[in-house]
Amino acid sequence: MNTHARHAVTARLRYGAAVKWCVALACAAYAYYGLLEPAATARASLDACVNENLEQHSSAAGAASATSATPTAEEEREQAFSAAVYACSTQP
Repeated sequence: MNTHARHAVTARLRYGAAVKWCVALACAAYAYYGLLEPAATARASLDACVNENLEQHSSAAGAASATSATPTAEEEREQAFSAAVYACSTQP
């Protein structure tokens, strides 16, 4: 077999291997995206729900009068966030 023919065979084998790897990577990426899409959708809806609950809480807290035994602003934000996450995570 001459050198030119050997190079042609080697090039075809390399090209075939490269195509197989590209197809395998494309399939893996498609599967990865397909598995993550439901999680991303659920995360987006949970974020929207939490933000809506926090907005409602902040408007209700602004309307309420302050008393001397109120928690600090940071503790109040943490409690409001926890309550919003719990309320949104228990919704269907």
